[in-house]
Amino acid sequence: MKPLIVLVVLSLPAAALAQGKILKDKEQISFNEVERGVFIGAAGGPWFIVNAPGTGNRPFTVGQTMRIDIGGDIGERVVLGVTLTAAYNRAGSEYLGTDGQNTGASGDYYTLAPGAFFRANLVGFTDNQDVKRTWVYLRVSGNAVFYYPKTLLPGIDVMLQPTLGVEYFTRLRHFSIGVEATFVVALLTTTFGFTLTPTLRYSF
Repeated sequence: MKPLIVLVVLSLPAAALAQGKILKDKEQISFNEVERGVFIGAAGGPWFIVNAPGTGNRPFTVGQTMRIDIGGDIGERVVLGVTLTAAYNRAGSEYLGTDGQNTGASGDYYTLAPGAFFRANLVGFTDNQDVKRTWVYLRVSGNAVFYYPKTLLPGIDVMLQPTLGVEYFTRLRHFSIGVEATFVVALLTTTFGFTLTPTLRYSF
């Protein structure tokens, strides 16, 4: 009887293989430590203009800006996208706009600037898991500028915004945060300014 039992036990693995049933570990799902691809981003903060656009009195003005980006990563180093910047600047009643005359509007003005941007990630720094989460980058955007109110600042301007920034890709995978220092130049009105803004990005 015992030899029969031993024979049955030894034949079980062969029977399992004959039926094509091979046991193996369950496959684990892996995630990217840093998500890249299509994203939406935002930035906001103080907006300093050294010489307000105009031909008469051109005061230094302090305001606020908000920017929305929609773009995509091309590999690890290059980012392209479209952007929309809105800003508000305070100016005293003595500020008369582009013609330097009192045409019924003076003082504060608004800016709306749609455009496109290019970004190059220059240097990446790895964390203790050997993942490049922190990047120093250079960004350049070109924008068409619309000023409001029109009675104060008629016409359209062209703006360039070269930027130096730092971005950190958080362990939440889809989110990154950072800070940017931007030089602002409006070409047609020879207006100059700068911003220092925190940033937030979500990658899909």
